[in-house]
Amino acid sequence: MASILGFQIKNIVKFQGREGQGCQGDIYYNGKKVGWYNDMADGGMADIEFWQNGKHNKDICAVFDKAVTDYFKRFPLTGLMKDMDPDGEMFMIALVELTEFEAKYKFYIQTGRSYFVTFEDKSGFETTCIASSDPQLYSKTKKDKTAFNVKEYKSLSDFIIQ
Repeated sequence: MASILGFQIKNIVKFQGREGQGCQGDIYYNGKKVGWYNDMADGGMADIEFWQNGKHNKDICAVFDKAVTDYFKRFPLTGLMKDMDPDGEMFMIALVELTEFEAKYKFYIQTGRSYFVTFEDKSGFETTCIASSDPQLYSKTKKDKTAFNVKEYKSLSDFIIQ
């Protein structure tokens, strides 16, 4: 299952908010449910809550904050977002997106298209997915001058970022 530095999101529910598509789901760390994510798409910040035994869990918050820092050191923001300070909400958006890409990849491999590439437009806001049976898909996409932040997925293990 897709994960970033041990964090996963499960039971994702998408819905229409006042300012776009909202999303919520359960946050897991190393296979254990530790919290909840809720982006109401109402223009405000998303809710990211961590608890253990019904109480706020400061320890997992510290682990999460470190994961956010480490992830964005490895994968800096690009496009129009490159000058922003990454935060937990951006991390969760990346995690939801990775989880959705994994679901698409699972569908595509059943149809014989085992090469999967994602890339962003120049703004960094619009992500496109392409699936193919062509092993040269990644190199062809990399050459496209309109494709930025190109990522290649060739197996389910590519959706686990450690």
